[in-house]
Amino acid sequence: MSAYLTEKPLSPKKIINDIKDNKDERISKILAKEATLEEGAALDLTTIESKALVGGLIQADEIWSCTNCAACVENCPVQIEHTEAINSMRRAQVLMEGKMATELQTAFNNMENNSNPYGFGFATRGEWVAPAGLNLKTLAEDPAVDYLYFVGCAASFDKRNQKVAAAFVKIMQKAGYKIGILGPEEACCGDSAMRAGNEYLFHALATQNLELFKNYGVKKIITTCPHGYNVLKKEYPKLAAVGVDSNGSPLECNYEVYHHSENNF
Repeated sequence: MSAYLTEKPLSPKKIINDIKDNKDERISKILAKEATLEEGAALDLTTIESKALVGGLIQADEIWSCTNCAACVENCPVQIEHTEAINSMRRAQVLMEGKMATELQTAFNNMENNSNPYGFGFATRGEWVAPAGLNLKTLAEDPAVDYLYFVGCAASFDKRNQKVAAAFVKIMQKAGYKIGILGPEEACCGDSAMRAGNEYLFHALATQNLELFKNYGVKKIITTCPHGYNVLKKEYPKLAAVGVDSNGSPLECNYEVYHHSENNF
């Protein structure tokens, strides 16, 4: 409904029905092909012709119009996971076929080269601290902190968000908490890469951050970014359960995550 009201080409209900129609078409052709096979012969699925899912039944603009707000999932009377299906199609487009908007490719390149989607040099990630007049150290300078403040890309580089970050640091310090940042060592949390279908890039960024957390013995992380909060708390543990670090050892995810709006940290 949200997508429809904003006149986007996306209709979550249509996408689910299109996926069903595509499956029904392929299943009927597979069954018909199997019926003609000689006993013991293997079925070659590459010979089964059917209309392409994305670019055929579903247009690319439909899957790229999704913002991952999950309003469709929240309001679905039969609890269909529309966003999971859409993100899976995005992954297929990006990783298997290399199809994406030019702007998205630029963002991916920026995240690969400078660990942020904007393209700012990674070495400048902590330069918002000095102009704000903060006495704030990186974990490389002093790892003994109560909380690691995971700043995120927006608060590191966007002028308006930098004010939010500075105000938050002042409040925490006034409350008696010792916090630190990673500064230029911090990588993009990878949430935007994951939502845009580039799972490989997400894994690379998340692995880099998880290794840093382990090396510095981070036990508590606090964020002002809702995307960072969500991905650090929910997606990183999933990756850590199956992934390995740069040395081939199992990833670890031994920390607690808090959002700055909570009152129980």
